[in-house]
Amino acid sequence: MNQGKHRRIIGEANAFRVWQFCQACDWECTHQQIADAIGITNNAVGQILERKGWRDRIKSDDRRREINSRHSRRASGVRFKDEYNSEVDLCDLLGADQ
Repeated sequence: MNQGKHRRIIGEANAFRVWQFCQACDWECTHQQIADAIGITNNAVGQILERKGWRDRIKSDDRRREINSRHSRRASGVRFKDEYNSEVDLCDLLGADQ
């Protein structure tokens, strides 16, 4: 497999991971939260969002504060593996107080 094809495959896999994370939290997240959750750079997240036309789906900071407040009252039930392969609730990843 040539290097260009390999990069495209990795790029599409990362785009899927961004989409998957964002869908789970109804796009109520920041670039940095996405990057931290799936283990890629903030810049890479921005490039993926731009390339896929998803940049406008990310909510504003004011709306995000309201969502984080709402999430703090309950666990999301959506689980992700962190960098240590431990399961973490989506609300924890978004920084909501439990």
